[in-house]
Amino acid sequence: MMPQENSQTSQPESVGHKSSGILENRKAIIAMLFGITGVLGLPLLWISPKFSANEKLIYSVAVTFYTAVLIGIAVAAVWWAYSRIVGA
Repeated sequence: MMPQENSQTSQPESVGHKSSGILENRKAIIAMLFGITGVLGLPLLWISPKFSANEKLIYSVAVTFYTAVLIGIAVAAVWWAYSRIVGA
């Protein structure tokens, strides 16, 4: 009789979330939030173990406000350009 092969595939030892790289670097996360991603980077902030719950809340509010201001500036610039084009 031939031995049967094990049909199960090997899985990595850690299936859960393992923080590494960017999640361990506070300065990189803050730079990404304010310089690159805005509110889209908030999940990265909340996943990071390097920030306390209070810090996460404070940075979330600050990034949301900062992003809203940037969107407002962009809308104002488009509105100004549009009014100049239509008025010409």
